[in-house]
Amino acid sequence: MTLTYSLLDFRRMVRNPGILIFAVLMPTAFYMMFGALQNYSDVVVFHGNVSAVIMTSMASYGAVIAATSLGANAALEQDRGWGRQLAITPMTPARYLISKGLSIQLVTLLPVASVFALSIVLGARIEGIGWLWAFLLCWGCTMPFTVFGLGMAQLIRTETAGAITSFCVIGFAFLGNMLVPLSGFMLELSRFTPLYGINQLARYPVMGAWEMTGGEPAPFNIWIAVANLAAWAAVFTGGALLASRRGQER
Repeated sequence: MTLTYSLLDFRRMVRNPGILIFAVLMPTAFYMMFGALQNYSDVVVFHGNVSAVIMTSMASYGAVIAATSLGANAALEQDRGWGRQLAITPMTPARYLISKGLSIQLVTLLPVASVFALSIVLGARIEGIGWLWAFLLCWGCTMPFTVFGLGMAQLIRTETAGAITSFCVIGFAFLGNMLVPLSGFMLELSRFTPLYGINQLARYPVMGAWEMTGGEPAPFNIWIAVANLAAWAAVFTGGALLASRRGQER
């Protein structure tokens, strides 16, 4: 039943025009504007070219937008009584969470696949199996942001939760060295922001142990990116649990 529910939920989610526009079409358009159509897109970097670097960032950005928005929608569904309706079916709360997480992760495949497919046509290059690693990292690192969307919806509990989470993601993307190369104090600050880890990990198959900056590429320690992602995953999980308890006490 879990797989069947996930597939039905997936079909319902992809019919949402907001998801298709903001999570699929917008990152694809951003990739073309800031990557494929620019003169610097063919510049060779460590294990690929600049076009591939921008591809990984835009694919990750789209996947995070989808995960947070759908996570927020899932929490609001529960508040509207969908959970009580499911309670009269064989679907247990644990199965519901697993199936919801599975369906959201399936949807996050769409922006990643769209940006990667377009980038292959428009000349992005990564050495060998780096393509596979880049795809998996862009997709797999989005899981904590589903929890972030769930927590924000539990905290705000209105229709604006999805819009607020999307606005937060845009701010995180700028501060996380994802949309614009940063330098100086802003680059140092970026290492403490939520999207720095996923951005650096997604770029690793192309850039190796180097990060894009406002000037020349700079060396970085991959364990900083891993620690950043793990720390923010813990923060999002703790925040979602606190918001859920607060909602139950009302």
